[in-house]
Amino acid sequence: MSGRFLSRIFAPLALSALVLGASAAASSAFAQTSEGVKLEVRITGVEGALLANVEAVTGIVRAARSGVVRPGHVYRLFEQAPEEIERALEPFGYYRVRVESSLQSDTAPWSATFVIDRGPPILVDRLEVSIEGAAAQDSAFQAALGRIALAEGDTLNHPAYERAKSSIELLAADRGYLDARWDSAFIRVDLDDYRSEIVLDMTTGPRFRFGPVTIDQDWVDLCTLTGRERISRNRLAAVVLDRIVEAIVAFEHSGLQPFLEDWRRHDLVRDRQVSLQLPNEVIRGRARGIDAGGALLVDTATGRRRFASGEVSLRIAP
Repeated sequence: MSGRFLSRIFAPLALSALVLGASAAASSAFAQTSEGVKLEVRITGVEGALLANVEAVTGIVRAARSGVVRPGHVYRLFEQAPEEIERALEPFGYYRVRVESSLQSDTAPWSATFVIDRGPPILVDRLEVSIEGAAAQDSAFQAALGRIALAEGDTLNHPAYERAKSSIELLAADRGYLDARWDSAFIRVDLDDYRSEIVLDMTTGPRFRFGPVTIDQDWVDLCTLTGRERISRNRLAAVVLDRIVEAIVAFEHSGLQPFLEDWRRHDLVRDRQVSLQLPNEVIRGRARGIDAGGALLVDTATGRRRFASGEVSLRIAP
């Protein structure tokens, strides 16, 4: 019997008695909720990332969270849910999912229950990761490849594949292989034999290196500022992004005002002679900080001017 079934499909001998006994109450309940009903959804059999993906993909879960749902819409979403749950679990290697579903509409709130049998996971039968080009002789590159979280015999995991692919791309860029390209990058799933393979073949081309570097202004590096020998750029980027997201939320709520005091306290160019590189001219004057709207204020020979848009390169005059 298919794993998909509806609890409202009753045994033939009991059907007539159940319908006769419940029809009046059901008609009354539907009349009372024709504009909308509250809905609870219960999902069992999965947890963690699998449950999160099921809840994100399944329409009836999103509808339940929205508050009140039209009864007809509930029935349609209920019918669609088993197929949506199956699709939600495929990225995690489960292609033989069975879902038992039931819907109670004679209670308040209505209750939809989905019991999931994930079935056996599909495994990675073959993994091929090959690097051609200069990186094939790069010991640091090869060592990093060895730490990629993919292995034959593992459960197929599409998110892990995407992370591995992205990490190789970032590694190539970080090591200076700017011409790196994928010759092959794919997942193949064989549902008949219930097996899968992953192929990641890259040609890196030559490794680019910096020539002599000249900086014609004062500078400092993060290792000197922090006293550390090495700083992870990935970790640094993650921390910066976290702070940017926090700042965006605050800005959307309160505008620039919460940031003005900190800006003015750390403004290195305020009251300094500056040059602003505009597309068609160079503006010279004395910086006077920013106004309440975030525009840069500069006192020039023709008076104070605001600069609120366009690409501006600013250099502190010696």
